[in-house]
Amino acid sequence: SDTCSCRRCPPGFIGKHCEVQVSGKVCENNPCQNNSTCIVSPVGTYKCLCLKGFSGNDCEINIDECLSDPCHNGGTCIDEIDNYTCNCASTGYKGRHCEDNINECEEKPCLNSGTCFDTYGSYSCECPNGFTGQNCEMKVQSCNNWLCYNGATCEDQPHGFKCNCPPGYSGVYCEVNANGCLPGVCPSNADCLEHPTGVQCICKPGYTGQTCQTNIEECASMPCQHGGQCIDLVNGYHCNCTADYTGASCEYQLDPCHSNPCLHNGTCHPKLNRDYYCECPPGFEGLHCENNVDDCFKVTCPENRVCVDGVNSYECQCPPGLTGDNCTEEVVIAVCPKNNLCRNKSTCRDGIKNYTCECQQGWTGSHCEIDINECEENKNICNKGICLNNAGSYECFCRPGFSGEHCDLDFDECLSQPCENNSTCVNEINGFNCICPPGFTGEVCSVDINECDSNPCQNGATCMDQLG
Repeated sequence: SDTCSCRRCPPGFIGKHCEVQVSGKVCENNPCQNNSTCIVSPVGTYKCLCLKGFSGNDCEINIDECLSDPCHNGGTCIDEIDNYTCNCASTGYKGRHCEDNINECEEKPCLNSGTCFDTYGSYSCECPNGFTGQNCEMKVQSCNNWLCYNGATCEDQPHGFKCNCPPGYSGVYCEVNANGCLPGVCPSNADCLEHPTGVQCICKPGYTGQTCQTNIEECASMPCQHGGQCIDLVNGYHCNCTADYTGASCEYQLDPCHSNPCLHNGTCHPKLNRDYYCECPPGFEGLHCENNVDDCFKVTCPENRVCVDGVNSYECQCPPGLTGDNCTEEVVIAVCPKNNLCRNKSTCRDGIKNYTCECQQGWTGSHCEIDINECEENKNICNKGICLNNAGSYECFCRPGFSGEHCDLDFDECLSQPCENNSTCVNEINGFNCICPPGFTGEVCSVDINECDSNPCQNGATCMDQLG
């Protein structure tokens, strides 16, 4: 044979015969972010050595140290670079992880000689006689305030007062007529409502009658459809549907395909006994078309290529990192230059052999330097208006009577109700027309026709014009 190949190239060279010299310039533009270090590998690619707290091919990812949920007792974790901080505000705890209970009693929060007891994350105050509140800040009401109603006597208590109610009254202030909602006053199917002058029995849902003794028959209206059997319940009903119907009132015919069980645009076909089967599109299989058929099964790709499965297709591709007709060339990543040649706010993307510019709307070209003339590409883009192209966009100037971003809306001149005297407004392009009722005329039907102008009255009678 007249051919040969090199088993292992010396450093700085690659290729079948070691004929390609590796470029050492891949790190010149420093694709590595966040102060990381770029090094060139023997095969001509680069590798970024990340500082602590960063990861990713270009060290572009700030590692979130809060993912482990290090803060305790409701503390809020704030992510930092290679670090985190726990905000323990309003938790009652302190420390790096909000793990230490704060003794709130050291601040002496209890007023009026109250006794403070520290708790986990909080505190409580034991108040002396005559005071109450979270911090013993409120003076309790006493009998001097004449708080008791209906002739009750007031008695001071260590932490307030007590109203001694006369017979027939109850409540904190003896304000409730105790002869009202006693047990048995209203039946069990009713709620009792007290009034100063008596009680009222209000029927619970599902019951009616003077004493709420009658259960409302919800099945009387025959709500169950298609032969369903109605079972009366309290404040409702239940339908036992036949085998072919479902729903609260048996209103839906049972369709096994109703829930669209077939995936990937598969077609559902009903079968007997409320069953179904899925007709799968090419490239999918399974009970619900959930499996992508492995089109690479029993496929043998040419040497140096691997099979990549698709949907109802496959492709023999070069292994990752290789390219070329025979998959012998190593992929060279073109890194976006630091001076960013992409124009007009476009985004530069690293690519194979060359970088690409992703253009904003309204721009095109390899570096997004060409303005798209939308007015030339679509002559009718402004509909009933005139199109004016500008940098990266366009503007529509509407003809009278039209509005909207693309002058596609006929402005309704009748919206302002210009027609008077109950006349009918008809919208027209850049105008309107008023259809006047009998007795009126004018552009907006504002002129009352003087029917006396024709002298309709005979024999010396006097004509008197009326409105309309």
